[in-house]
Amino acid sequence: MDTPRYSILIPTLEAEADLARLLPALRAQSEWSASELIVVDSDSQDCTRQVLRREGLRVERIERGQFRHGATRNLLASYASAPLCVFLSQDALPAQAD
Repeated sequence: MDTPRYSILIPTLEAEADLARLLPALRAQSEWSASELIVVDSDSQDCTRQVLRREGLRVERIERGQFRHGATRNLLASYASAPLCVFLSQDALPAQAD
């Protein structure tokens, strides 16, 4: 697949614990293979960026003081290559199919 159908965009801050639940839940989604995941991390001091990179995911970093709810999401959207953007928070868990 050249261009993903969905860009999943997540701003993070100290998200290491949340990623242990979020990443498996995202991978369990039926459309996972048609998506890309992009994260903008606000200079976390835990292992958020390392966990994401180890999983082969795209991670961009901004300084904590640069975070603004709208501006950070606009930045995420500028990185997206898919025509549909899905914005999540780091603690949002997608529902699992039965």
